Amino acid sequence: MNEKTQIKFTDDELAELRDLQLKYQQNILKFGELNIERLAIETSIANLKVSENELKQEYSSLQKQEQSLIDKIIAKYGEG
Repeated sequence: MNEKTQIKFTDDELAELRDLQLKYQQNILKFGELNIERLAIETSIANLKVSENELKQEYSSLQKQEQSLIDKIIAKYGEG
């Protein structure tokens, strides 16, 4: 085939090519949406981890306060 020969696709072939192109575009869009959703989930997980660490620190502080109160009561009233 020489360089000046033009190729003419049939209407059916053009329709198949357009359909395939559309399917690729839809697939790429879905990949983008999936990655955005993953980013949102990863952000939520990071926020949950921060909240969890804060609650662990608060729990530890409460345990220390509890032990301090127990020690004061024992010092004042004795064991029993």
